[in-house]
Amino acid sequence: MGEAYENLKQNLADAGCSPGLCEHFRQLGQNGDVHGQLRLLAAHKKKLLKAYHEEQRKIDCLDFLMFNLQQSLQENKDEKN
Repeated sequence: MGEAYENLKQNLADAGCSPGLCEHFRQLGQNGDVHGQLRLLAAHKKKLLKAYHEEQRKIDCLDFLMFNLQQSLQENKDEKN
């Protein structure tokens, strides 16, 4: 296995692919199944996007809570003046 394979393997790992997924990708490539490789990458991307959106929803909830707390502080400050 050459440098190109090592670079590809590193790129897949950097993209969050498991060793098993990397091996599956390699096997598909050895069999010349580029469409299979594309399907595998698209499925992994879909999984990552789902996780990203779930985390974004959590961040949005935190932003809402922080906004409400800041509003409460401002209201308390205004009442004292």
